[in-house]
Amino acid sequence: MANKTHLKIITPYNISFDDEIEKILLTATSGEIVIMANHAPITFILEECIVKIINNENKFYLTIMGGSVEVLNNNITIITDAAENPDQIDVDRARYSKSRAERRIDNKNSSEIDIERAQRSLRRAEIRIKLGVMKR
Repeated sequence: MANKTHLKIITPYNISFDDEIEKILLTATSGEIVIMANHAPITFILEECIVKIINNENKFYLTIMGGSVEVLNNNITIITDAAENPDQIDVDRARYSKSRAERRIDNKNSSEIDIERAQRSLRRAEIRIKLGVMKR
C-alpha cells in the first residue's frame, strides 16, 4: 500500500473533497507543486487552476478558483472560493463567460470596465473550458 496523505477541500458552500490520496498536483503563485505523503509543513497561496488528484492509480480533476493551502502533519487543507468537478461544468456557459470577458478587456478604454475583474473572469472561464472539454 502506498503512503497516503489526507486532502480536504473546503469552499464557503461545502466540503468538496475529503479523503486519503497519494498525491496532488496544483499551481501556487510561485509555480507548480506536487504534494505527497510526509511532505514538509508549508502554507501558500493557490492560483486558479486545475488540480490533479492521484489515488490508487485513479486520477481526479477539479477546478480550484484560487485560495490557500496548508500542509501539516500529513494533512492537506485547501480553502477556496469554488471547487468544481468536470460534471459540474457547463462548457457552453463557460465559453459565453470567456467571450464576455474578452469583450470587456478589448473595451478597456471605458471607465466603467474593471479590467482586473474581467481578466480574472477570463482566467476562470478558460480553466472551466479546459476541464469541461477533458471530460468529454
